[in-house]
Amino acid sequence: MDQCGYSYEQNSGVNGPIHIIMATTLSKLPKHCREKLFQHTATIMFLVGAVVGTLVYIFSEFIIHMYAPGFWILAEGRIIREIAIDQLKIMTPCIVLVGPVGLGFGYMRQEFHLGYFCSGSSRPWCSGIPDSFITALTSGDVNEFFTLLIPAIISSGLAQIASFTDLCFASFIPGAAASLSYAYLMVMAPVGALSSVVVLPLLPSISKLAKTASWESLMENLMRSVLLCMVTLLPILSIMWILAEPIIHFLFERYAFDSSTRALVSTLFFACLCMILYF
Repeated sequence: MDQCGYSYEQNSGVNGPIHIIMATTLSKLPKHCREKLFQHTATIMFLVGAVVGTLVYIFSEFIIHMYAPGFWILAEGRIIREIAIDQLKIMTPCIVLVGPVGLGFGYMRQEFHLGYFCSGSSRPWCSGIPDSFITALTSGDVNEFFTLLIPAIISSGLAQIASFTDLCFASFIPGAAASLSYAYLMVMAPVGALSSVVVLPLLPSISKLAKTASWESLMENLMRSVLLCMVTLLPILSIMWILAEPIIHFLFERYAFDSSTRALVSTLFFACLCMILYF
C-alpha cells in the first residue's frame, strides 16, 4: 500500500479551494456574468492542468524519487517504486480534470441545478477554448477569482506539504508510508465533511456582506461561523479520539491490514488529529 499513498498524495488538496472560491465569487456577480466567469476560469484551469499533468507524467520517476528516496535504498523498494511511478502516471488525468470539476461543482452549488450547467455551459466552453483563453486573460472577474484562489490553494496545500515531508522520511521504513496514508485519510474525512456541510453554505451570505461593505454584520457572521465550526468539530474530534481503533478496524482491517497495523495507524492518527483544528 506504500505505492498507493505516494501516488495519491500527488493529486490531492486542490479541488476543495476551487469549489469554495468559485461559489463565493459567483455569489457576488449578476447572473449574466456567472456563465462567462465559469467558461473563462474553466478554460484556464483546464489548460494549466493539462500542462502540469503532462509534466507530471513525463517526470513521474523523478517526482517519486524526490520525495520517496527510501525506495531506492530498501531491498523491496524496486517493486514499490515501479508501482508508484505507474500509478502516478495513471492518475495524471486527475490533475487535468480537478480544476474543471471543482469549478463545475461550485457553479452548480450557486445555480442550484445540474442540467443548466451541463447543457448551457459545457457546449460553448468546449467549442471556444482558444478564444475563451484570450478573453479570460483580460477579464476583471477572472483576475479577482484567481486573486482569491491562489492564496486559498497555498494555505490548503500546507497540509500536503507536511504530508510530503512525512512521507519522504517514512519511505526509509517499510510499511510506514501506508500507515501514514491511512492516518491522513482519517484526518481529511472530517475536514471534507465540515467544509461541505458547514462552511460552504455560509460563504454566499458572507460574500454578499463583504460586497456591500457591511463590516459589522460581516464580523458577526464570521464569529457565528467560527463558533458553529467549533461546536460541530469538538464532538467529531471527541468521538474519533475515543473510537479511533474500532473505526479503523471497521474501515481498513482486511487481508494484510492486521491488528499490529491497526495499532500503528491509530497512533499516527492521534498525532495527526490536531491538524483538523487549523482547517
